[in-house]
Amino acid sequence: MTILTASASSRLAQTSAFTTIRRRYNSVSFRRSKVFAKMQFGTLTTAIALACTAVAAPAAVPRQNTLQPFSLTAASIGTPSGRPGAYPWSEFRASISDPNTLSLGTSPDDNSEVTAGPSSGLNCFAKYLGSEGPWGRSWPCDNDNKQEGWWTMEIAQGTLDGQPNGYDVTFTHVADKQYLGSRYHKEWEGKVTLRVGDTLAGSCGGSGVCGWALKNGPLSIQQTEVA
Repeated sequence: MTILTASASSRLAQTSAFTTIRRRYNSVSFRRSKVFAKMQFGTLTTAIALACTAVAAPAAVPRQNTLQPFSLTAASIGTPSGRPGAYPWSEFRASISDPNTLSLGTSPDDNSEVTAGPSSGLNCFAKYLGSEGPWGRSWPCDNDNKQEGWWTMEIAQGTLDGQPNGYDVTFTHVADKQYLGSRYHKEWEGKVTLRVGDTLAGSCGGSGVCGWALKNGPLSIQQTEVA
């Protein structure tokens, strides 16, 4: 049987405590190393994802400055009589086309040019109460079923000699296409003023109903790239 002196017991206790502390320190250090490694891996993964996203982005292309103008092929306006009990809605219709093949960008996947072909905005249509007018919103145009974008029409009050007169109409051709997983999007706007006696011709009947249509069509509208 071994008998430990007081000093030996003290040294043994100190050694045991030191061993316990060292084990705890090693355990904490190991856990910290694992956390640091996870942080490094997460940072590396994020960097790789960002790099892949950048590579997948479509390459920018210069603006096309030699485009043929939009062609306004039809426009008509009808207003009601305003008599009590009569149908109260006014209507504004138009059809427009873009004869150009538009360059939307270069694919980073196969280095090919992505384009949208000639397009038409058919039967652009605004229906509104005369007291409200068609102002301050976008009106839809029917698609030509090519799945390469869409058209919208906006109407503002025209002026002549400082007085309200006619319609300032903005047609927007939105070219929007997906190719090999990337989206390509550009927009062009063309503006025209439609005014009775200038670009519109028509008359009002005895009932008070009025109708006007495009005077000499089709009408060319020069567009600009806006987005």
